[in-house]
Amino acid sequence: MVDEVLFSTKISFLRKRLNIPKLQFQIEDKNATLLFIKTVVDGARIQDSIIRPFYELASQKHFEAYINSLPNKLEMPSFDQLPIDLTMGKLLIAFGDQCVLL
Repeated sequence: MVDEVLFSTKISFLRKRLNIPKLQFQIEDKNATLLFIKTVVDGARIQDSIIRPFYELASQKHFEAYINSLPNKLEMPSFDQLPIDLTMGKLLIAFGDQCVLL
């Protein structure tokens, strides 16, 4: 299991260094957080594949199942690999107790 304090500290450092926005979504018992580099990720892709399903699906469990079923889903890389993946246009999504790249 990831040390949450260390992970949070590293993500904060990375966000400042690369000017990465943090989008948080929450409604009732559902929540998700996205990290990505705005200039290399297609906003329409985020809207269609993440934001819209987040609000349309009935529960956190359904949203997690949806994200886990996406064919482009990758497991969380090492922290050293994460900046490279983000600069390649991937986005990090945290939900429940999972962090994955899309």
